[in-house]
Amino acid sequence: MGVGKLTIKGTTSDVSVPVQLARVGASTMASGSFTFKRLDFRIAEGECTDIREQPTRIRIRIRRRR
Repeated sequence: MGVGKLTIKGTTSDVSVPVQLARVGASTMASGSFTFKRLDFRIAEGECTDIREQPTRIRIRIRRRR
C-alpha cells in the first residue's frame, strides 16, 4: 500500500494506493489505481458541475517500471 498526499488546485488530501509489484525480466513493474471525487478538488467547476453530464469520480492509474 502506497500512502501520500494528492494536491490539485490548492486542495490537498491523503490518498492510499494499493500497489502490485511484478517482475518483468530484470525490471520490476509497480502498478495501482485510486479514485477521487472531482468536485472535492474543484475540477470542472461552474457549468460542468452537473453530475448528470460529467462523471463525479476520476480514476488515476499508476504504472512504473524500474
